[in-house]
Amino acid sequence: VGLYNTMIRIYDTQTDSLLRILYGHTQPVTALEVLNGNYLISGSNDTSLIVWDFVSGLIIREFLPNLGEIKTIRILNSTSKIFVEIFLLKKKMKYK
Repeated sequence: VGLYNTMIRIYDTQTDSLLRILYGHTQPVTALEVLNGNYLISGSNDTSLIVWDFVSGLIIREFLPNLGEIKTIRILNSTSKIFVEIFLLKKKMKYK
């Protein structure tokens, strides 16, 4: 669950118990996408895109494109690469 207060809360869907809270964004979290079941990609109004290890809660990589507020993330699988398409208020960009 991405929150307006910049945190991401991870819950166990069977017990509804809170597993962990992820901190890394400085503005509201506006987009979340799970990648391969082990990673979480989050986007925010702070214009950053963060790849998280879903289990440990550690940041794997942070992108700071500074292009605008990120509103949607979509995973585009290719045969050898994974592309992340982000939708900004007025632009559409792809990262690999």
